[in-house]
Amino acid sequence: MIKTLNAAENDYRSTTNPFELKSCLGHIRSFLEHLHREAAKGIAASAGDTVVDRWGDATTYLRLQGCFTKEHEHFSASLYTLISDASVHTLGADREYARLLRNVVIEYGVMFLTVLAKRGVKVI
Repeated sequence: MIKTLNAAENDYRSTTNPFELKSCLGHIRSFLEHLHREAAKGIAASAGDTVVDRWGDATTYLRLQGCFTKEHEHFSASLYTLISDASVHTLGADREYARLLRNVVIEYGVMFLTVLAKRGVKVI
């Protein structure tokens, strides 16, 4: 996941066109997706559960395990959708969207990893 963030940062910093910003946001969305998927797999393994290794299933599982509230789940799903709609499903992305979404996902990741660490969950 660190490589994904580094790739996103490189795309953002060296960008000269909307296609590179689109790539940046593709990496950011991938990071957000894998953050939830890896957390869900780790929690499921510890609990002896099985979780489907997909974004939506992992996010629902995390809520059901008490890792976050329904509102938190809604926020993260809306963020994922906004990244998709603003960049991944378009031909290119605007720098303002890339900056905002990049910063929100990074801060969300810090917050989420801190919450998990307090519960004793480590995400690689």
